[in-house]
Amino acid sequence: MSPPVPPWLRALPDLERCILCRRRRVHARGLFVPREPWLYCPAPPTPGKVRVLFYALCRRCFRQPDRAAEAVEAECLRRMRRPPP
Repeated sequence: MSPPVPPWLRALPDLERCILCRRRRVHARGLFVPREPWLYCPAPPTPGKVRVLFYALCRRCFRQPDRAAEAVEAECLRRMRRPPP
């Protein structure tokens, strides 16, 4: 059984579906911290703060750690990409 999810975390829209296959049945949640956030975020993070992206995985995607890790990183970076000027 999973630990209870805090209300503020449950309210995030990206946590309702798997980031890879978009299934609604979520098994695990995680967060992605880019190594170089200034390349992906519209503005650099404030000193002392960190940019993160919360995501969810279904059971099937969670059970494929070798494929899921790279796919999650690629999808997170795609979502964080700066819009063109």
